[in-house]
Amino acid sequence: MTVRLVSVVAVVLSTCVWSGCGPSDPYGRQEVSGKVLLNGQPVQYGSVQFAPTAGSPVRTGAVIKDGAYYVPRDKGLPPGEYIVQIAVPDPNDNSDFKAGPRPRANLAPPEWGGASQHKITVTKGSANQFDFDMKSQ
Repeated sequence: MTVRLVSVVAVVLSTCVWSGCGPSDPYGRQEVSGKVLLNGQPVQYGSVQFAPTAGSPVRTGAVIKDGAYYVPRDKGLPPGEYIVQIAVPDPNDNSDFKAGPRPRANLAPPEWGGASQHKITVTKGSANQFDFDMKSQ
């Protein structure tokens, strides 16, 4: 009898896992989008990264193209506070890589880089649109 019970439980659990009975998103991820400007002009190409300030195990990022970025819900951020980092590679940086690879020059102001203190707060069920207007010095 116990073998039959174990078999039934195994089939039910397998069916739940494959059909989506369990939580599909245990973090409650939210879609995030926005626009990115540099000196009032849309950033043609770059990247934006979101790092949690505390608590969340999730960090994510997106490509900036033609002044906009988009993170779909399945790759999005759980509600909480995040530090924003933006990189905008200089398209005119024709570095000679003979001495070894190095990162391209970044057009984004330094305060938007690795030591950024710019923050956003993602909330459940809201638009979560965050626009950034960077000013170079």
